[in-house]
Amino acid sequence: METRQRMFGSTSQFIDAPELDAAGEKQQLRDQAELVIQGFDRLAEHKLGWSSEVATDLSIGRLRAKEGLLTRLHSSFLPTLQHQIISLSRALDPSDLRKDPAANLTLILDIQAGLDSTLDQIVRTVDDLMPGKVPKPSQANDYHYGALKFYRLYGLDQSIRGELRIQLLLFYSDSSKIIEEVLQLTTYSHAFSSALEKSIDSAIKWITGSDLNLIWDAWKMGIQTLDMGWDDLLDLSRPIPIGGGGQRRSQSAIQLTRSTIPILKLSKLFFQKLSRELKKRDLSLFTQMSSQQLEVLDKSAETINHAVSDLLCPLDEADESPRADTTRRLIQAIEQISSRFQGYVLLVVLYVIPLFPDLHDVSSRIYFSNWFITWNILLFSTTDNAIKAARLFERDHP
Repeated sequence: METRQRMFGSTSQFIDAPELDAAGEKQQLRDQAELVIQGFDRLAEHKLGWSSEVATDLSIGRLRAKEGLLTRLHSSFLPTLQHQIISLSRALDPSDLRKDPAANLTLILDIQAGLDSTLDQIVRTVDDLMPGKVPKPSQANDYHYGALKFYRLYGLDQSIRGELRIQLLLFYSDSSKIIEEVLQLTTYSHAFSSALEKSIDSAIKWITGSDLNLIWDAWKMGIQTLDMGWDDLLDLSRPIPIGGGGQRRSQSAIQLTRSTIPILKLSKLFFQKLSRELKKRDLSLFTQMSSQQLEVLDKSAETINHAVSDLLCPLDEADESPRADTTRRLIQAIEQISSRFQGYVLLVVLYVIPLFPDLHDVSSRIYFSNWFITWNILLFSTTDNAIKAARLFERDHP
């Protein structure tokens, strides 16, 4: 550690340097810039990845003894890292570097020294908490573990050792390029990405966020993808789809496609309804769900999107593929969507709805119960109609 401090701390030689001629001053700046670039190379050497391929000991006794490490991460080390990254990105602004390169390079060296210490603390803390790989969350008996649920630890592990590590390496590389290009007076447009800052926020959220807000974050991209699937389905329901290269679809293929529209509409409605409720409510930090159940809900939007993709493919190829094959693939996708939603609805009714703060009111409880009962009845009805339409499509061969 002392060696690192000497490496990062030797900035005074640039502060009191005597006035040099233009050539000497330029050489001094290049030497100083080289130290900064070397500093970024040394920061990249921090082993933020997995220290061992052996699975982490996730016994609750050991985890309880280490719970204070989570507090240090979210309350001290990660916010400090975020502050240092923001300070570095400001110091790397090309216009400021050109105005006073010596002062800004000295500032960057000082920030690097602090960042080196912070990263060392984060690496040691994460390795102490999770010395090996954290297995994917499949535990069904950790519903009472709170912040130590394997679902949350797995997310934290992937966030820090995966996304955050990658974003830091990209940041160091981009920062070195900025230094090189600015001092060579080449044209450079600096656009600092917020991806690194978001990855730090994500790591903090895996410690401090509520179970349901973590799930909502996981749904965001899936909901957007589901909207795209909806647009594709509507396009396939037209006689001449916009994305079909001008090829006209048969009337039977159009009718088959339109029979599945209510299924996708209900799929979108399920996630939209819950997303609105999750966004507007102050929810409890932890649910009574196990890591296995949390993981099921976490991946629900992604899983439904895969099933929707499996539904769209045979519809798109309905006029080219054998009808028996189209029917088989379509029914398989429809049944997958239906069966998946049955599990999701059960988890929502048992564990999510009771956490809504205003459900102490009887009328609110009745409203939500009736809403999901009605939604479930409609899903059964629409899937049944679509399956009948698929079988009719197979029999109604021209």
